[in-house]
Amino acid sequence: MSTLWFYHLFGIRDYRVLGSRIEGDRRVLPLEARLKRFHCSKCGSEDVVRWGSVVRRLHSVPCGNHPVQLEVTIPKLACRSCKVVSQLVLGFADERVSYTKAFAEYVVLLAQQMSLHAISKLLQVGWDLVKSIVKSDLHRRYSRPPLRHIRRIAIDEINLGRRFGFCTVVLDLESGAVIHVGTGRNAAALEPFWRRLKASRARIAAVATDMGGAYRRAVKKHLPRAQLVVDRFHVVMSFNKKITWLLGSESRKARGEGWRALRGVRWILVKRPENLNEQRDEFDRLERALQANRNLMIAHYLKEDLDRFWRFKSKAQAAAHLDDWLEVAKASSVTVIRRLARSLTRFRDDLINWYDHRISTSPLESMNGRIRLIQRRAYGYRDREFLALQIYAMHDRIYA
Repeated sequence: MSTLWFYHLFGIRDYRVLGSRIEGDRRVLPLEARLKRFHCSKCGSEDVVRWGSVVRRLHSVPCGNHPVQLEVTIPKLACRSCKVVSQLVLGFADERVSYTKAFAEYVVLLAQQMSLHAISKLLQVGWDLVKSIVKSDLHRRYSRPPLRHIRRIAIDEINLGRRFGFCTVVLDLESGAVIHVGTGRNAAALEPFWRRLKASRARIAAVATDMGGAYRRAVKKHLPRAQLVVDRFHVVMSFNKKITWLLGSESRKARGEGWRALRGVRWILVKRPENLNEQRDEFDRLERALQANRNLMIAHYLKEDLDRFWRFKSKAQAAAHLDDWLEVAKASSVTVIRRLARSLTRFRDDLINWYDHRISTSPLESMNGRIRLIQRRAYGYRDREFLALQIYAMHDRIYA
């Protein structure tokens, strides 16, 4: 076999093939070293003598659909300088593994398009071996994302399912890359991130969060100079929950035509006006529902008025509008709206900060679907660290 061809196919040099044989469906290639001079793997001295040999079986890249194993005879060397007996270091395979570097690269390449189970069947190796190769590669590339140039981030919780529960995710809003995945949905989940961020000396200008207290307190403690931006998505979602609760409460009290007018209008009430479907008579159904119930009408028009806050051209106009809206909502006859207004009053400055940094956690919300796709493709994950590394790698896979 040509030495050049052997090098390009298997990534091996300084060894020659002694022959080949077939074991079942595998092709086995015995190898021996071609080196004339050896050196100690511990101290580098060339004052060594041969001290026997050992044989290692290594998985290599397949030939066609046939798996290939290399049967390598590795010289053992006794060093006169450091008095250590050691094996000759293989340039094409790491220590204490059963595969070559070329095989590992091949598995990583396949993992970008295939499930681990499919790879293990194709290469006729154990699933655990494939997983360990992919996990090692992910850990090397993504376990410590660079933070030095991070300027604007988003923090939110993501549900990883029944097995792992919730995790806290930090996203770089400029690159779209996940830079931290923490266990749980409290301030403690962010502690490793704060330590790494401090060591990186990054200057965070703005942080997008929800209205939860844990993340906000953690940001104010560790990033006192950063501007907090309350996410628009969570404000709208909170308002929609209030309207949904109000609709249920009013429907239970309604009778006759009023009750019929409120049936099946939940999604119509929370839709934006431009998204209403005229062919489905949604405009008329909304109008009938609002005319049938005064409290729903007040809540709906206040919701539409609050939505104008994010459409002004200047920060001063938006601040004036928000202050007027809060006063009107606090004077409302609808209890749930008054409570929401008092809650939003605490976040007034953080809402207005949106005009300095127009950021939100919506990219994190959309990430839920991609995480579900990763979990379905793997038929679920049992290793939380492995799943976290897959989340780190999502950005490169999407924008590669």
